[in-house]
Amino acid sequence: MPEVGKCFVSALVINDYFGGKIIKAKSSSAISHYWNRIDDIDIDLTKGQFPENEIFADMQTYSRKQTDHNECYFILKENVEEVLNRV
Repeated sequence: MPEVGKCFVSALVINDYFGGKIIKAKSSSAISHYWNRIDDIDIDLTKGQFPENEIFADMQTYSRKQTDHNECYFILKENVEEVLNRV
């Protein structure tokens, strides 16, 4: 599954383009998971890494100020920009 381990950087890039909030929660196996909430609609491009009926707990809004952008973020952002520039 290509989305495994990519929820955080995906949420950051989606937030770059569409704003909204980044939501952080814990899966039933205590794995942190991130997704976007835009206009009260949840956008989760990486939810496929979890079972369909996964229940998340400890949901909170994640502040981008809490993070140091990592190399994976910059690679994904660059790849998205490259694709968008071709359109």
